[in-house]
Amino acid sequence: MRRVDTTPREGWERLVERQGLVYHHWRDEGLLRQYWVEDACYELDAADVARLHAATGELHRMCLQVAQHVVDESRWSDVGIDADLAPHVAESWRRGDPTLYGRFDFVYDGTGEPLLLEYNADTPTCLLEASVVQWHWARTVRPDADQLNAIHDHLVAAWSVIAEHLNPGPLHVLHSVADGYGEEWFTALYLQDAAAQAGIDTRALRTDELELSGGALSDPEGVEVRNLYKLYPWEWLLAEEGVRGPVLASLATTRWIEPLWKMLITGKGVLPLLWELFPDHPNLLPAFLDAPGPLVEYARKPLFGREGSNIELVHAGGAAHRDGPYAEQRSVYQAFAALPSFTPDRFAVVGSWVVGHQPCGVGVRESIDLITDERQVFVPHVIV
Repeated sequence: MRRVDTTPREGWERLVERQGLVYHHWRDEGLLRQYWVEDACYELDAADVARLHAATGELHRMCLQVAQHVVDESRWSDVGIDADLAPHVAESWRRGDPTLYGRFDFVYDGTGEPLLLEYNADTPTCLLEASVVQWHWARTVRPDADQLNAIHDHLVAAWSVIAEHLNPGPLHVLHSVADGYGEEWFTALYLQDAAAQAGIDTRALRTDELELSGGALSDPEGVEVRNLYKLYPWEWLLAEEGVRGPVLASLATTRWIEPLWKMLITGKGVLPLLWELFPDHPNLLPAFLDAPGPLVEYARKPLFGREGSNIELVHAGGAAHRDGPYAEQRSVYQAFAALPSFTPDRFAVVGSWVVGHQPCGVGVRESIDLITDERQVFVPHVIV
């Protein structure tokens, strides 16, 4: 694995916008920052591909074993699920509600094994750029090279499987109205298109258009929402005032994608349980709930944190901390592992995708320090 310079395509902004990446730049305290990178790419070789593919598939299977363990042993609080929600999560798990995707984040520099940082099992951040945008980039810039990227084909195939489990009626694709850069809207539009390619009748729906009253979910035209894909994280949805009751009641009649059982593995609480059930696994970092235990160098993470908020790093090179809205949550302490730096002042993290329970592609992001937050950039890759 290495980082090499490339020449940006002429008019690349218009090219990626046509593929839905309208958020290739964003404003940060008055500055216009570039998110999509075209002056560099990462080159992976066959050994990188084998390691990342194998680690992704094995860790996903291990996470499913953790989910079964939590349900069997009623370890709900360890993954941040309260008592009144637990029966609904357990029912979703036992029913085998179908799942669409997930993304593992790895520390990986091309040597040794990929080390798991976290599993984003409920929300599709970076999906569009990892799937179609970097694929089109590779076809025009490096047509001689391959890419570890079959994400789109797997999405269509996964929607085809999910279609067999849907209730009669259209699939409503829900996205938040609070979307300043268009990322949510175009990611939802992309997933709606993939579902349509699988033969599913779809309708777009904003969160403010979803009608929760009357004992059943409905859209502005009064059509009952029997199948609902959401971009919104479960923990946010269930925390909103006046939403929890109707949403839980809808579980009896509405098919939700992602399913509620994903709460078993999407929070940081899965990390200590993975370490407990699979100690010394080569793809795991030691992790503990509520206290660092034997760890001297560690990353402290809130159970349901996002975008690097409220993460604290303690290590020999110093300490770092991010403020945020999750300070009151329980914490997971994970052994510190420094992100590799392939270029000055940038630190790389590899996101590896699971779609329909199958590993199918990666995307590389770079942050300006060891805590990956909203200031990250996306760098495409090829296989050589």
